[in-house]
Parts: sequence; C-alpha cells; structure tokens
Amino acid sequence: MGGSMLQTGMLQTGQVLQDRYQIQQMLGKKPGRQTFQALDRQTQQPVILKLLIFGGDIEWDHFKLFEREGQVLQSLEHPAIPKYLDTFELDLPQCRGFVLVQSYIDAPSLQAHLQMGRTFSPQELKQLAESLLQILIYLHQRHPAIVHRDLKPSNILLSCERSGHWVGQVYLIDFGSVQSAAATREGTFTVVGTYGYTAPEQFGGRAVPASDLYSLGATLIYLATGRHPAELPLQAGRIQFEAVAQLSSAFCQWLVRMVEPSLDRRFDSAQAALTALRTCKLDAPVGLHHQLDNSRISLSISPDQLQVVVPPKHNFFTAMRYLSGTTALRMLKTLPIVLLVSLLLQLPILGWFLLFGYRHQLLTALSRIWQEYRFPELRQLRLYIDQYEISLIHELLGVRVEFLGSAPRRELVRLERIQSHTVQAKKATGEPFISAIEPAVVLRTRHKTFELKGLTEREADWLAETLSEWLGLSLQQ
Repeated sequence: MGGSMLQTGMLQTGQVLQDRYQIQQMLGKKPGRQTFQALDRQTQQPVILKLLIFGGDIEWDHFKLFEREGQVLQSLEHPAIPKYLDTFELDLPQCRGFVLVQSYIDAPSLQAHLQMGRTFSPQELKQLAESLLQILIYLHQRHPAIVHRDLKPSNILLSCERSGHWVGQVYLIDFGSVQSAAATREGTFTVVGTYGYTAPEQFGGRAVPASDLYSLGATLIYLATGRHPAELPLQAGRIQFEAVAQLSSAFCQWLVRMVEPSLDRRFDSAQAALTALRTCKLDAPVGLHHQLDNSRISLSISPDQLQVVVPPKHNFFTAMRYLSGTTALRMLKTLPIVLLVSLLLQLPILGWFLLFGYRHQLLTALSRIWQEYRFPELRQLRLYIDQYEISLIHELLGVRVEFLGSAPRRELVRLERIQSHTVQAKKATGEPFISAIEPAVVLRTRHKTFELKGLTEREADWLAETLSEWLGLSLQQ
C-alpha cells in the first residue's frame, strides 16, 4: 500500500478489505465507529462500509445496535432505504472489529443542502414530508414495527436532480439506532437519538412509531425556520416555531400535531399524518387573514388558537319590539324583562331594588320564557378552538346562558357548510308546516356537534373556508 495511502484513523485510503472493498474516503467518525466510502472491486460500484471497532470505547449496547442495523437492513426492501450487501469480521494488526457493507446513495443530506444555502418552499416541504411519511409507513407497518429513532436532517438524503415543482428523490439512512416496537415493550432499550429531534418519550426509553413523527416534525421545522429545534423557545414542552415560519395556518397546525410532547395529542400513525397533510392548504401564510368586509362577525386568529364571535341579529330594543309584537302572550311574558332592563338603565337604584326584592319571580319568568322561546334573536355565539379543545358558548345580553361543553380537537371529524333551504315538517298535532333552515357552519366531533347560525350566505361561505384552511380539514357541503 506504501506511502501513497492517506491515514484515516486506523485504516487508510486505498486499503483493500476482504480482497474486495477499497477504501476511498472517510465519511464519519464516532467513538468506536467509523464510516467509509469504498469501491467494490468485484462490481465496480461504490459502497458504504460501517466499521465497529473493538477496543476501550465500545460498549455492549454499541454492539447490539450495530448487529441490529445489519439485521434490519437485511430484512428491508425499499428504494429509499440503503440495501444490505455484506458483513464480515475485520482482524488486522492495527484494527479489529465488524464491518457492515451497504449500498451507496449518491445524494447529499438535507443538512448539507442547508449548509450550501438552499431554502425550501412550503410546497417543497410538503413533498419532503410526504416522501418521508411513505417511508415511515413502510417501516411502521412491518411486524413488529420498526422505529428509526434518529430521524434528522443529516440522516435524510435528497438528490440534487430536481425539475419543475419536484423537490428531488428522498432517502432515509443510518439505521444504527433502529428499534423494534416489540423490543421496547419487552423493556430492552437503549436511549438514543439527537437532542432537539428526539421525542420526549424516548428519554424514558420508550420508542413507538409516533416517536419518528416527532423527529420528522422537528426536522421540517428546522427546514422551515433555518433554526435548530433546540434553539427555538418551548411552551408547555412544545416547540414554538410559528412566529418565524412563513407557513399557512393549516400547515402550522399540522406541524403542531407532529411535535406534540404528549403522545395522545400527536398523530398516532404515519398514515394518519399523511392523510391530514394532503388536505393542508399552503398558499395563505399565517397573519394574512382579514375580517370580512361589512360583516358583524369578529374573527381572532393565530396559529395556536381561533375565536369567532357571531353577534345577535338585532340589538336589545329592536329584538324586544319584535318579540313583544308577535303575540299578546309573548308580550306579557317579556314585559317584566323589558321593564326591569329599562329601570336598570334609567333608574338604577329602583331597578336593583326590584331585582333583589322580586328575584325569584323574575327568575321564574325568565326561565319560562327561555325554555319556550330561547331568544335566538338576542344570542351571541362564541366559538373557541385551540390546540386541544373546541367549545361553543351562547351569551344573552353579555351573560353566558348556555355552554354546549367542549370536545377534544383531535376528535374533530367533519366540517360542514349548510345552505339555506326549506323542509316540510309536522307539528305535535300532526299539522304540516314549512320550516326554513338558515345558513350555518357545523363542526362535528365524535360525540358533539357545534353549530354557528345567525349568518348570511356570504358570511357562512367565508367562515367555512377560513375554518377549513385553519383546521386543515376538507369542507363538506
């Protein structure tokens, strides 16, 4: 080998192993491990040699991980995953260990792309996410499921060939931390991963398929913001990236679910994450939402939460005139309320005295009126959605009169836009009548339904589209 060889640790460039693999360059080095690019002189194809060196730095866990990587690669057959080619024991005077040979992929890592100054558009990020999710679906649907445990930009390769709107071919490499879900359940684990990309449960020795989703989400956040996930602030354990990522609300919300610290709030499978991703709209960055012109509806929106307020159709006195003018009975029933409110406004001391002295009678009358008529003309609706829950409150004259409860946001299954129409119905007496159905937007969870009424057709269209985009949920008519 002579003096033409260059030192690469214990081995040298130009050195031939097993009379077959000629070392060309070192690609990486960790305690007890080295990675080389080599030439297979039998096939004249480039290959990757991963060397586990016997010595003081190696521990039993290192050997188990190295052995598992070879076993896993040998069992996989996927175009985006390196192919297992060979393993052998190395016994040289200057180096003893095991060598794993796998196929070489001619593509730089995402980390290298970033270091070269490349940036990624939302459309490219979505393509990357889809490609990686499809790889994870393949791994997670194995029996038992295979969890990569160290998904990060340096372990993802992206070809330089791209055309049109195609981001390039994506590959997932470095299965040196791979773990089967079965082994984790049996309690045999080694805590591995990379800080900033590792799911919280992995620090407790638990690795499940959703752990890879967290790592993928953190990787995409790095690509979208240009900042390492560990450098971004945390709130309740979750990465706060929305302020520096120029992404649509829907895409941000999808990423939020990918990096939820709690497993029960994260997507439970790569397939579920992929299905949700494909409904994301990418063309409306956060902060570009506007109020609808000439509309009473108030919309407050951010990547983390949304609030919609639908005011009453009429102000108080207009509604009272309408109610009292319909029938003598309704007039008699609403009169105490009208008088009391008038007194409270004009003669506060007398009004409050009457309110205190006749509170039981007034409450009884108010309850009877509410049960019979429910005052839809006076109600204000307040819909609130955050990362975790959905709730809808009905308010009457600024007081909460009906709380429809809340539902976990992850249980949201359907968003509907109800068009105005008429239906034929029957009264309790059997007499038919025509009922008018007003425009509405409806959110359905597994166990609850939340309806936003009191809208014009134009308002309902706008609100339904806004909710669809922000929630990342397809709109149903």
